[in-house]
Formats: sequence, C-alpha cells, structure tokens
Amino acid sequence: MKVRSAFIVYRSHLENDQEIYAGRLYNRRITRTPIGRSEQQCTFSFSGVRNYRGTFTLPKGKLMVGGTLRYTELYQLAVLGGTGLYDNARGTVTVTRLGRRPTRELVVFRLTG
Repeated sequence: MKVRSAFIVYRSHLENDQEIYAGRLYNRRITRTPIGRSEQQCTFSFSGVRNYRGTFTLPKGKLMVGGTLRYTELYQLAVLGGTGLYDNARGTVTVTRLGRRPTRELVVFRLTG
C-alpha cells in the first residue's frame, strides 16, 4: 500500500507544534484508483520527537495507529485498534518514505488478532 499526496498544514518543530497530514492510499497491483485515505497528526514533544496518531480508512474498516518517532524516512508504529473488518486489530505498521515531491510512502501493516 502506498500513500501519496500528503500535506503539511503547520510545521516549525517547536515543543507542542503540530503537523497534520492527509493522503490517499493506493495498491497499484489491484487498481490505479485510491483504495482509501489516511489522516495523521504529529505533536512535537522534545528534541524533535513526535507523538503520532493516525487513521487509515480502507473499504472494509479503519485502522488506528500511534506511537512516537523521530525520523520520518523509516519508522514503525503500533496498531492500536480498528473498526469493521479490523475490529480489535493489533500489530505494527512500518512506513518507508519513497519520495518527497510528491510525498510517497510505502505502508506495510502486520496484523494479529
């Protein structure tokens, strides 16, 4: 799954500053049209560490993720739960940045439960 067209609303990296992202989710192996969307919010705490919360909306439900991260090129977060098909989901999500302009990321979920 890839994320494309993420937007930064506010960014200065001081404590309690926030970044807000929204993007479309694609799986080019299945279709060229978006299969879902994502919304994320990062709040800066100290020394560039971000507290991250996000929701990935897919055709059969939502996945909620969260955790802390410092670098946005490669990071892993916990899957905190979900709705619909993903009800009570647990696991991890690994995000790898593939490009900056436009922003493109490879998103891999590993789910249990």
